[in-house]
Amino acid sequence: MPCPEGWRHLEDKCYYFSDDKLDWKHSRDSCASMGSHLTILHTHKQHDALEKIARSIGGFDYHFWIGLSDAEEEGVWKWVDNTRVNKTYWNEWDNEPNNHESGGLHGEDCAVLNAHSRTWFDVPCDHIYKRICEMNSVNID
Repeated sequence: MPCPEGWRHLEDKCYYFSDDKLDWKHSRDSCASMGSHLTILHTHKQHDALEKIARSIGGFDYHFWIGLSDAEEEGVWKWVDNTRVNKTYWNEWDNEPNNHESGGLHGEDCAVLNAHSRTWFDVPCDHIYKRICEMNSVNID
């Protein structure tokens, strides 16, 4: 098995779609405790594949944390591995990321994959959502 039980194998990575919901920081820590990280979406193919799975399992819960935030510097969106975003799938219809004032003092500094609209939204990091963790798959010779 290239991935742990309960994880999904896509290309050379393993993905875990959680059943439980946490805020972004605890989601990040939860992924880390499993030897993984919140997912980093580098390609359109990857985004589409994950979004399909999220839609098929999410039901009414179609927001999943991804490893993206601009908590360090407003407007500079970085993945959890510190790389800057090259391709984005923000929901342009709703002018995302909009750092909406409903996010309170800190605004909206964390990102979710919204499987319903198949795009990303910035939301307050203390919201509670499911998460997608990612790790490299194990090569089996």
